[in-house]
Amino acid sequence: MILGLLLFFIHDVSANPWSVVRNPSRGTSTPIGFYSHGCLAGGIKAPLQGKGFQLMRTSRGRFYGHPDLIQFIKSFGEALHEKKLVVLVGDLGQPRGGPMPSGHKSHQVGLDVDLWFWHHRHPNRLLSNSDREKLSAPSMLDSKKRVIPARFTSEQITKLKISAANPRVERIFINGHIKQYLCSSLPGSDLAWLHKLRPWNGHEEHFHVRLKCPTDAAKCEPQEPVPDGDGCEEAKAWKEFTAPEGKPVPPPEDCEKVLKESIAV
Repeated sequence: MILGLLLFFIHDVSANPWSVVRNPSRGTSTPIGFYSHGCLAGGIKAPLQGKGFQLMRTSRGRFYGHPDLIQFIKSFGEALHEKKLVVLVGDLGQPRGGPMPSGHKSHQVGLDVDLWFWHHRHPNRLLSNSDREKLSAPSMLDSKKRVIPARFTSEQITKLKISAANPRVERIFINGHIKQYLCSSLPGSDLAWLHKLRPWNGHEEHFHVRLKCPTDAAKCEPQEPVPDGDGCEEAKAWKEFTAPEGKPVPPPEDCEKVLKESIAV
C-alpha cells in the first residue's frame, strides 16, 4: 500500500512537479514569462476571506499570486462591501505558479483570478470549509445559452464594472453570450466600459480577471493590448469554439530555478 502511494506520488511529481509544491519560493514576488507559460517567484498567499470576498475550493491550494493580484482582490472586495455585496473567489495560482494539472492553461504567473458571478439566492454569510468545497457556482446561461435575467442582474453587472474600472486590470474574460447580452441590453451611452470584456469559451458561472504585467517586472511577458472600442461588433460575430489540445508550452528557463529552490511537499 505504502509502495503504491509512493509510486503514484513520484509519477505525479514527474507529470507536473508544479502542482505538488506546497510553498512559494523565497525572495521578491516576480511574475516570469507569459500568462499561459510562466511561473511566479515569491508568491503571496491570499487571505481566506476579507471585506466583501471569500475564497472557494481552498483544498486545491490555488490561492497564491503576485501582490498586485492580492491587492486587487482586497480592493475589489472592499468596493463590493460598500454596496453590501460579496464575491466568491475561485482559483488564483499555485504557490510557484506554473502549469496546473487541470482546469486552466493560464493562471501561471500570479496575475489571473476567477471570480464567481454569484447571485442573491446564495447565503451572504461566512462559509464553512465544507461550503467552500461543496457549493457550486451557478451558470448565468440557460440550456439554450441565453442569459438568465433572474440570475444575471445589476449585481453581476456592478461586479464587472468595478473590475473593469481598475487600472491594473488588463482583460476580463466572460462568456461571449454574456457580452452579447450586455451589448444589446445596456444603453448606448454605457458601453465604453465593455472595452476590457473579452468573449471566451466557458466562463458562464465566473469571470476571469487578468492584470497587467507590473511595471517593474522585466521578465513578465505582456499580452497584446485590447483593441480600441467597446468590442460589441466583435462580440456579435463570436461563436463558441473547440480549442485544439496541443502540447503545453513549457515555462521559461528561469522558472526551473524557481521550481527547484528547496522544494517542499
